[in-house]
This record gives sequence, structure tokens and C-alpha cells, in this order.
Amino acid sequence: MDLPRFEWREHLDTLYLCCFGVLGTLLRGGLVYRFACYSTAAGISCRSLDEGVTFLALAPNMLGCFVAGLLATPGSAGQPGNSESSTALACLSQAHRWQRLTRLHVGLRVGFCGSLTTWAGWNQSMVQRCVDGDWARGLMGYVVGAELAGASLQLGHHAAGALWQWRSGCRAPGADATEGEQSVVVPAGEAPPTPLLSQASAWWVEDSVCLAVLLASLSGCAVVVGTADAFASRSICLAALCGPFGVLLRWYMGRWKLQWLPAGTLAANSLGAMVAAAVAASRSGRYWSPLLNDALQAGFAGGLSTVSTVAAETTLLMRPPTRWQGYAYLALTFLFGFAPAAAIYGGATR
Repeated sequence: MDLPRFEWREHLDTLYLCCFGVLGTLLRGGLVYRFACYSTAAGISCRSLDEGVTFLALAPNMLGCFVAGLLATPGSAGQPGNSESSTALACLSQAHRWQRLTRLHVGLRVGFCGSLTTWAGWNQSMVQRCVDGDWARGLMGYVVGAELAGASLQLGHHAAGALWQWRSGCRAPGADATEGEQSVVVPAGEAPPTPLLSQASAWWVEDSVCLAVLLASLSGCAVVVGTADAFASRSICLAALCGPFGVLLRWYMGRWKLQWLPAGTLAANSLGAMVAAAVAASRSGRYWSPLLNDALQAGFAGGLSTVSTVAAETTLLMRPPTRWQGYAYLALTFLFGFAPAAAIYGGATR
């Protein structure tokens, strides 16, 4: 007998968004720390990724866009006969038991990938270079970041499409199926059948595990913030504590649509860029102020802004015959990210 469906379960997406938002922010902070230069010892030199046309958010942006492409729906991954409204993961077979975990899909795509990538951090790096007079490297940094993000997303799509065909559409008749899966052969020109989800959804197990991971992550971050001596560790963990607030705000803003334009994502990225610019302009030399500023910039603004969603939405809008919509959306993202952030940061620092 199916378990009764309670109305409050409709809002459990926020649990997964917070959980994977924390994990995405922690991973982004670790990658940024790995590619940053923190050496102050005499005679020791190091090179940071935040030089030339590259920036510290480049590595997490590329990784997040690749994972977003890998977690795409079959239609987004280029497989025919699948609607964009489908929540299925193209990297799994149609009958896989994980296909029913729709809230997990939301947490991974919006929470994890959205927090792992950051438009605010990337934009602020370019704004600072342009305000300092290095317009060539600043503008070229936008081009390099956009190209690598788009290429990473497409690589993820190709990997997901190959897995979808191998697991669901290209298996020989009579091939053995693993437990929880079913071998499916799709005739040419026909859409694959819908996932076979005969197993009852034990939703309380999934949600309990997610809640336990969230509580453990938040508790661990709180302990590090309160006891660790290293500034970088405290900064990353404090950012992770602030990240879910930005993720939830982006999630609700993402529902805004203006005809074909994803107005919610555009507004969230613009707001995140302005927050990052205001925080960067208010830095001081004291210890706790830079720590809190890093938490707001990398945590709240980083969770509020996203590159993976922009890359995915741009890819969909660039499909024929409306390619101009994708280019227009990308141009508006850069315009509404750079202009207000440059005004805030430039006006406060000059």
C-alpha cells in the first residue's frame, strides 16, 4: 500500500537544495584554495590562477558545468524523443531506481552545480581588472570563462548522451540486465519508453539521509569556524554556512519568466554580482571583517549566482531557429553583471 502523500512533502526540495548547496560551496572553496597563492614565507614564490585572463573561479566553473551536463535530461543531452520537462537523468538507464529520486535531481542540478559554479566571483575578478585599467585582460577573461564553461557543459552532455545510448538504447536484444534495470532496445525513429518505476518510493529514507548529511555538514562547518586556526579553513566553512541562503533565493527567483527570457536567473546573477562588488569594496585590514566578507562574497553571493544554469539555458535558447535568443541572453547576463558591479566597486574605491 502506498504511503499517504502529505502536503508538506511538496516543500522538501529546500532540504536537498540546502544540503547540496553546502557541499557545492565547500568543494568550490577547496578548489579556489588549491589554485590560489597564499604563500607569504620569505624566499617562497607561488603562482595563482587569478592572473592574466584566468580567475580563481575558473576551475569550479568548469567542473560544475561538466557535472551539470552529465546530469542533464535525455532531451538536453541531444537524445531524440524526450521532452525537456522530463526529470530523468540521461547518465542512467531508464529503469534505474535512482530515476525516481526527483528531489535528489533538483538538489544536484540546482543546489550542487549552482553552488559549485559562481558568476559573482568570476564577474568580480573581471570588474576589478577593468576598474584598475586592465580592460584587455578583463574583457578577455569574460570570453575565456564563457568558452570554457560552454565547452565543459557540452562535454558533459556528450558523456551523458553516450551513457544513455549505451545503457538504454544500444543494448543487444536479450542482453542481461543488472538488478533494478531493464534492457531496452529502441527502434530507429522511436522514443525510448518511460522509466519503469515499479518499486514503491521509500521517501522517508531518502529525506532522512539527506537531513543527516545536511546536519553533519553544518555541524562540522560550525566546529571549524569556532576552533580552527587557519584563516582559509574558517573562511570556506563560514561561506558554506551562508551558501544555502543564496541557493534558496536563487531557486525561488529562478521561477520568474519573461516570455523566452529566463528573467529569474538573470536577476539572481545580477544581484549576486552587486553583492560581491559591495562586499569587495568594503574590505578592511582587520581579521574578522575579511572573514565575514569572504563568507558573504563566496557564500551568499556565490550561492545566489550560477554559471551552470546560465550555460544550460543558453544552450537551449541557441537551438535553431532562435539562436539569437541565446546570444541575447548571454549578452544581457554580461551587461547586467558588469555594469552595476563596476559602478558599485568603482565608485567605492575611487
